[in-house]
Amino acid sequence: MDHQDKNTVGNWTSRSIGKAWQHRFFYVLIRYAGLRVACFCMYFVVLWYILFYPPVHAKCRPYLSRRFPGRHRLLRRFIHEYRWITSLGKTLIDRAAFGILGPDRFQIEVAQSTTLQQLVDQGKGLILLNAHTGCWQIAFSALQFKRARVHIVMHRNPNDIDKHYFEHNSSEPPFEIIDPQGYLGGVLQMAAILQAGDVLGLMGDRIFGDPQNAITLDFLGHPASMPAAPYRLAAMRGSPIAILFSHRTGHCRYRIQMPAVINVPAALERDPQAWLPYAKEFVRHLTEFTKNHPFELYNFFNMWDVAPQTAAENS
Repeated sequence: MDHQDKNTVGNWTSRSIGKAWQHRFFYVLIRYAGLRVACFCMYFVVLWYILFYPPVHAKCRPYLSRRFPGRHRLLRRFIHEYRWITSLGKTLIDRAAFGILGPDRFQIEVAQSTTLQQLVDQGKGLILLNAHTGCWQIAFSALQFKRARVHIVMHRNPNDIDKHYFEHNSSEPPFEIIDPQGYLGGVLQMAAILQAGDVLGLMGDRIFGDPQNAITLDFLGHPASMPAAPYRLAAMRGSPIAILFSHRTGHCRYRIQMPAVINVPAALERDPQAWLPYAKEFVRHLTEFTKNHPFELYNFFNMWDVAPQTAAENS
């Protein structure tokens, strides 16, 4: 689910720890045996990685140690890691099945679709501020607006072997993709989208491009780096920001919830401190999401790896 180039922040990479043949194996299972059989096999694959592949523990530690502080016993850590990775596995299987078997097998509930359309109708463009929650890609496929197109900021690591759902059937995605590694980080293209009154989807829990374009604030009890771009873009013309999170509600069932709308004043000063209250509101709702769905935030990047002086400047 993670998509960030390894050169963006340190040496971190979003490339899957699985092998290409393992992915193909699950694709075949999904096509000919179904989702339940694929999920059954996935439980054993995850168990093997948890037991015999130490890098998995390093990937899990940044989030789980903060979401479940004080629970450091080996068995407890093992259970949390297993639950988190199997939850991700179900999501990845669902994503593949959405492309291989078709969307008709899935039910995606958009809780406040009328409100979202009303925000688009204001004519100022709309920013959908998401996080790596649930299967956000197939959830976003259910978002349709009158007189507005949806654009999603998403970088694909060229070394990734895990396919997006629309790559399984060579179909066009239901949204246009903007690569944040493009010219000027795609900012001019994003601004033009909002100027046209269209919809722009951004990740609020991941920094793309220059790490300096970040806001440091508390998340799960520790300073974390969050992107400033959503709030800076919203301030260009007062575009509303709809916070959207998706989560799995059952077999082939997902729900998109909108806990809040953030209104950033137009022409807000460019000082990152001016954007801090709006970033804090997003983090507050993301924290609430992790309380209700602790194993459905699939951000394996260590956003808490913040220089001490940077954290102090933005506290």
